Amino acid sequence: MNANSLKSWVLLAGLCLLACVHCLTCQPNYAGDYQLRLKDNGFGRGEVLTSPDPGILRFHVDGFSQPFNFDLQAVRSLQLTSMTSDQQLAAATDELHFELIDGQMITGRLRSLNAERAQVTSTLLGDIEIPRNWLAAINNPSFVGPLVYRGPLDDGTWEPIGAESEWNFQAGSLVAIRQGAKIHADVGMPVKCHIHLILSWRGLPDFQFLLGTDHSKKDGSPSVVTLEVWDKMVAMIRDIREEADVAMLSPATSADPRLELNLYVNQTLGTITACDQYGRRLESLDLIDSDQKTMSCVQLINSGPTLSLDLFEVREWDGKTIVQMQSEIAHDCVQTENETIHGRIENYADAEQSILLVTVDGRELTLPLNQLKRCDFLVQQTALEQNENSTPETATLPSEVNSAEQNSRSTLESIFSAAEPTTPDSTNDAAPQPDVVEVVLLDTSRLRGIWQPGQGEELALSVPWGHTITFRPGFVQALIGTPAGWSMRSSSAKQRQGNIDMGSQASLQGFANQESLPDSPTPLSWHPNASLTESPLSKSAVGAIIYRNHEEAVANTGRTKRPVARPSSNSTNQKPEIVFREGDIIEGTVEAADESGIRFTSPQTSTTTATTAQVDSLHLNPMRSSLELSDQEMQRLLTIPRSMKLDPPTHLFIATSGDYLRGRLVSIDQDKVVAEIKGEFAEIPRNMVSQIIWLYNRDWDNHSNAQPEINEDGDKSIEARQFRIHAITSGNRGLTFVPNSISQGRIVGQSQLLGDCTVELNQLDRLLFGDQLSQQIRELQNSPWNLTLAKLPKVYADVSTSNEGGITPGMESALVGKPAPDFGLDDLNGQRFVLGKQLGTVIVLDFWASWCGPCMQTMPQVDRAIQELNSNQIQLVAVNLQESPQRAAGALERLGINPTVLLDVDGEVGARYGATAIPQTVIINREGIVERVFVGGGSRFVEQFSQALQPLVSESVEPAQIKD
Repeated sequence: MNANSLKSWVLLAGLCLLACVHCLTCQPNYAGDYQLRLKDNGFGRGEVLTSPDPGILRFHVDGFSQPFNFDLQAVRSLQLTSMTSDQQLAAATDELHFELIDGQMITGRLRSLNAERAQVTSTLLGDIEIPRNWLAAINNPSFVGPLVYRGPLDDGTWEPIGAESEWNFQAGSLVAIRQGAKIHADVGMPVKCHIHLILSWRGLPDFQFLLGTDHSKKDGSPSVVTLEVWDKMVAMIRDIREEADVAMLSPATSADPRLELNLYVNQTLGTITACDQYGRRLESLDLIDSDQKTMSCVQLINSGPTLSLDLFEVREWDGKTIVQMQSEIAHDCVQTENETIHGRIENYADAEQSILLVTVDGRELTLPLNQLKRCDFLVQQTALEQNENSTPETATLPSEVNSAEQNSRSTLESIFSAAEPTTPDSTNDAAPQPDVVEVVLLDTSRLRGIWQPGQGEELALSVPWGHTITFRPGFVQALIGTPAGWSMRSSSAKQRQGNIDMGSQASLQGFANQESLPDSPTPLSWHPNASLTESPLSKSAVGAIIYRNHEEAVANTGRTKRPVARPSSNSTNQKPEIVFREGDIIEGTVEAADESGIRFTSPQTSTTTATTAQVDSLHLNPMRSSLELSDQEMQRLLTIPRSMKLDPPTHLFIATSGDYLRGRLVSIDQDKVVAEIKGEFAEIPRNMVSQIIWLYNRDWDNHSNAQPEINEDGDKSIEARQFRIHAITSGNRGLTFVPNSISQGRIVGQSQLLGDCTVELNQLDRLLFGDQLSQQIRELQNSPWNLTLAKLPKVYADVSTSNEGGITPGMESALVGKPAPDFGLDDLNGQRFVLGKQLGTVIVLDFWASWCGPCMQTMPQVDRAIQELNSNQIQLVAVNLQESPQRAAGALERLGINPTVLLDVDGEVGARYGATAIPQTVIINREGIVERVFVGGGSRFVEQFSQALQPLVSESVEPAQIKD
């Protein structure tokens, strides 16, 4: 081979390789995000796959390494929640809709039509042959009105009437959380509109859906039409002042947990026509309102256990095109843009793109297919009977109820209405029923049939007219499960039941495998009750396995929720414990401690040391008495002065008597605890200390509650990146470690802090897992020990115009005329000033801070006004709010005045006097009664202050006691 030939072969090979890569990279992506809902109230997000086994929906839930084989009888629904761009392209079609006599619908292009069959080519399904006697109608979607609203969406359109917590958006649905929940939305309903809605529920439903309400009246009345539950039936009501019209639509019970309707509303004529989910006409209302105005809003009211609005779509409507009832059709009926023609459709010629129609008077008409709006076919009774015979006896259409379903209604009702997980008592292993499901595709095709094993990479469905239709999993937009009830298998009921909660990804009832699976990314596997298979968790999974509610588990142990928020008598028998920041709790005795860490002994671990950063709290001695703190007392305890922002207390000491003390832990030995309190060291007998709590959480410091450390490469540490678990046992003790294996129900692993660990699955109340354990543990503990900086008081620069309405200046405060709140504060020299000991002297309290400009202007004016009175009966007391002595002294030195300065370091005295705005000047007479409270300064303040002070100086009264 010469050089040129070799080059040609190399070039050709390169082009072929590029072509292969191009083909691979250009494969359509139909892997959208699906939400699977189960009949035991579980759900999962993920991807639909094919399965070669019958009766199986194969679904890969996000956060698991392998897909589950869900029992199709356990599936409530499947819904596509977000599309890929390729799925959006597949959904964007203007092909015709072929409606069948049993409510099914196929979207496609008409290829041929004669007396025996119609041939249709579907983009998603390929070539389909439909018997002519199965064809109910052909509808042209290009004549469908423009979309006005599609939701519900969490975009502010839906406004709760009451508490926002009464409604939640869950996986594309709007869900009522409690009975009595109301919500309102302006969806822009036009005068003539087509509304497509889907509601679902558990238990016995009770709701009102008011369609067409006034946006200015959120009480919901009046409305164009209301859907309401009457005696276990959905009623459609139109109420116009003295007149009303009612039509009953469909059952509404726990055995019929879903309602899908199409409503055609003409507000001008007062007509409303209701059709079922297949477009078949149900009932109509006709009640004109001469004063009718356009109502664009809706309101939904839930009075039952649960209610979910899964779809609400509004389109403009021409007011003409509507479904014909079969009982009204004597001939084929064709609707065009300008006329309605009755007769018989003979055939369709694909080459001419036209339909041959013979009218009732014998004329032959050729109609271009693109002029067709809708065509309703005359359905022979034999075809309807054939449809009934082709449907399995055990299957019922969602909008129909046969005698077999009526007989099983009580059983179904108990299953669907149960809010709690399925219990072992409700299990049965009855013979499986045919898996009749309904599937909606991206192009709105709607198929109903028996679920078949997958064929290669495609799903399969046997439809009643004798065909098996196949389609890609990514073509599915929704699936509605079998109408029959479901209960878990007896083999599942024998396992210890729990729920795996992975937030919005999944919530699946089931059980943990007693053995780890080989070659799994993590040793922890979960087996949902609704699945025939289990799957290991992936390394990226984050969530919790819950066997008992955490608060219930804590209550049952007689222990207070950790860390102890408010000590009570329940903790009097508490053994010495060490609580670590990662959530581990061990029985242990602290031998010694200093600022670097602690040394301890514990029967549960060979580890004897821990750093300060690893410790959350120490429990040294039982409480001898209980001291319940009110919310206000807790707030005062955890609020620190702004002057301590850079050097806050780091520990909280709780005495066995129930008293509290803030400070910094210096050391612990066998006899004493040494703490630094306000810059001074204090020795406390060890037997008097019950608990020492580390104060990590500070609302002004993002670093105090930092996430796992970052290494030099910018990645999280190995410990943080590993899949870890935090096991909480029935004794409410937590243990954090990396699981290595599960054998015979024992989880074996390694703790960086405590070494080798073993936990029994059957002893767990809760198991947290993932690489974000620190955050999960903090959320679970919900620690109350969060330090907060004192708020800055407001500043009032000028109140010289505040004397409006004839009120005497300084008399507005509720303190006026009452005994002044007593207090004791240190001055700049460390001497104690007690207000109650100053009786017989007029006291002027000036609340101030050096950063407050109006304060610095007003205080010299107050000092000068007092000096001008030339009286030794007045004492100016400047109460500094939450600043250091040095800062306060420096400010007064600049002002050149020398009043008595008191340091209100925690703002407590200011709070007792309501000093939320400064400067605030309080005049207290010689009897200890508040005479005036001035807030602010300004041009008229000095005059008002002097006038209020003058009469008090000339008075001569006997001292009296100040009441606290």
